[in-house]
Amino acid sequence: MLQDRIKNTDWNMFTHTDLDQYASSVLDHISTTIDSVTTQKQITMYPNQKPWMNRDVRLLLKSRNTAFRSGDAQAYSTARAELKRGIKKAKHRYKGKVEKHFTNSNPRRVVLGRIVVHKAAGPDGIPGRVLRACSGELAEVLTDIFNLSLAHAVVPTCFKSTSIIPVPKNSKPSSLNDYRPVALTPIITKCFERLVLAHLKSCLPPTLDPHQFAYRQNRSTEDAVSIALHSVLSHLDNKNTYARLLFIDFSSAFNTVIPSKLITKLTDLGISSLMCNWLLDFLTRPDDPNTSVWIITAHLPSL
Repeated sequence: MLQDRIKNTDWNMFTHTDLDQYASSVLDHISTTIDSVTTQKQITMYPNQKPWMNRDVRLLLKSRNTAFRSGDAQAYSTARAELKRGIKKAKHRYKGKVEKHFTNSNPRRVVLGRIVVHKAAGPDGIPGRVLRACSGELAEVLTDIFNLSLAHAVVPTCFKSTSIIPVPKNSKPSSLNDYRPVALTPIITKCFERLVLAHLKSCLPPTLDPHQFAYRQNRSTEDAVSIALHSVLSHLDNKNTYARLLFIDFSSAFNTVIPSKLITKLTDLGISSLMCNWLLDFLTRPDDPNTSVWIITAHLPSL
């Protein structure tokens, strides 16, 4: 029903002259449609649950654990083999499901189709489950908003909002320092960010430091650790040698970056001026290139 409502929406009725009004009107309409059609349901999610995990695999896990507790070696061996086959089958099924999104006739649905549905919604209240389920119906209007934003180097104000949710660090918090602030931004904004990030990575020149692993394609923390260990151990193979390692924690480094200097560095790397202007608008306020314009809503706990 929700897909039909959104599919039958005439998006031309929303004005295109003001990007802020256009984007906020579309998001308000989506939110209103969700409220008028869907019902809320409480579900339980488990941490680090693999995306291919399904009911069959969970039953096989229980069977394996039961066989292990029984002490029957043959039953345990059989249960392990069945679990291995079940996991392989579940992974193959999930792989086919993911590939289906990429082979879809409408490539605009790919980003929305990859949304993790159990992530919390942002200030706009639009859950990821709706965006993923209605990716075909929303792809066109969201693509139009994204293209207008990039063409004018302006980020809609409704995309630059966040809710700060305090998460307890321990079971019995007694002060505000016992909470960890978690920022929830609109899921649509996160999708937009992924598209921009993929473009920026493709534009980076090959002259970057080969030992930089952060924000590089096909590189990870494991690669950095492996190279560091290899260099140290290769050096220690020589006699009468030692190694010193210096670890620096750049805590909350993002909050200390000066946007205007960041844009200068991106320009030196060959990033287009239009993209740099879009990033500057995303990070700052137009009248002050060093001040954030993000709208923050904090939910303080009652102690």
